[in-house]
Formats: sequence, C-alpha cells, structure tokens
Amino acid sequence: EFAADILPTDIVVTRSGTDLVLSLKNSTDKITVSSYFQNDGVTPYALEQVRFADGTTWNLDQIKALSIVTTDGNDNVWGYATDDTLNGGLGDDSLYGQAGNDTLQGGAGTDSLSGEAGDDTLLGEAGNDYLYGGTGSDQLSGGEGSDYLTGGDGNDTLAGDEGNDTLYGDSGNDQLDGGIGNDYLTGGDGSDTYRFSRGWGQDSINNYDSSTGKTDVIEFAADIL
Repeated sequence: EFAADILPTDIVVTRSGTDLVLSLKNSTDKITVSSYFQNDGVTPYALEQVRFADGTTWNLDQIKALSIVTTDGNDNVWGYATDDTLNGGLGDDSLYGQAGNDTLQGGAGTDSLSGEAGDDTLLGEAGNDYLYGGTGSDQLSGGEGSDYLTGGDGNDTLAGDEGNDTLYGDSGNDQLDGGIGNDYLTGGDGSDTYRFSRGWGQDSINNYDSSTGKTDVIEFAADIL
C-alpha cells in the first residue's frame, strides 16, 4: 500500500522478465516484486492487490494491462497467454508476444519483435528491425529499413517491404517476398515459394534444403510474363 503522497499517476508499471517493477516518476525509487508474472501471473509469488491511499486498487488484470503500455523511450514489453497487441511506438523496443495469436508493431526505431508461440503478426514499420516469428504460422512484415526476418517453425509469410532485407523462412512451407531493395532470401526446410515482382531490385536466393518430398519454387508476379 502506497502512502498518501503517492497517487496512481505517480507510478510507472513495467515488467522485467517475470518480475513486476513499480517505479516512482521523477525519482530513482522503485519496488521490484520477484516472479510476479511467472505462469502468466498465476503464481504463489503474485500480490493480490496494489492499493493507494486515495482508495484506488489495482488487481492482477489491471497490472498486466498497465505493464504493456509503452513510452517514447526504449521499452521491453512482454505479452501473456492471451491474444495481445503490443505497440512499441518511438524508441528502440523489444517486444515479446509469448503464447497466443499476437500482433506486434515496432513503430519507429530499431526494434526487436519476437512472436514466440501462436499465429502472430509482426510489423517492423520504420527502422532496421529484427523480427522472429517463433512457432506457429506467422505473418512478418519488415516495413521501412533494412530488416532481418526469421519465420521459425510453421508455415510463415515473410515480406521485406522496403530496404535491403534478409529473409529466412526456417522450418515449414514458407512464402518469401523481398519487396523493394536488394534482398537475401533463404527458405530453409520445407516447400518454399520465393516471390518476385518488377522493380523489386536485385535479390539473392540461397535455397539449401536437404529435406525430402519438398517443392521449392520461384513465383513471378502478374506484371512479369
């Protein structure tokens, strides 16, 4: 319970791994609750409430919602077992979807997006970003900048968009679209499709795949006969 001179608007709620961090604005003061978010917050380490002298009470669901709110700085944000939407905004951010079918938006800056489990959508947007789909059938879009995209396990769709991008499908039957710029494409295991359209630049394909029973193809867009 916070003292009367601390209001809910004075506290910044963040997460560090599985720890809950409650920081006092314009101060170095903070409280760290170890393992609070372990097992998605259903853990013996969790506190049932955070209370303020003005009568405000935060429960687990409210604290989880507050912990995924980003700032204009460099944020580290973790999702939960639910279907989450994480938006990095400004700054160089690291977003982790965890379980569930999540949507991760990097925003401006050099961001790192990791979908992890589930069928996720990762949008790098502005900046030179790193996107990793994880398990599941994921949709990865680099956006502006020279981005590095890895699909992970599952049948993924990778789009470099603008910039000189590196796309690695990894396991599964993946679709790789380099987009505008000179891109480097590797399908990995499975039956992969490399798409190419007019004006997309000078792309390179490394199709090493020792798996059997697969069919890898180059597919030209309708504007190429």
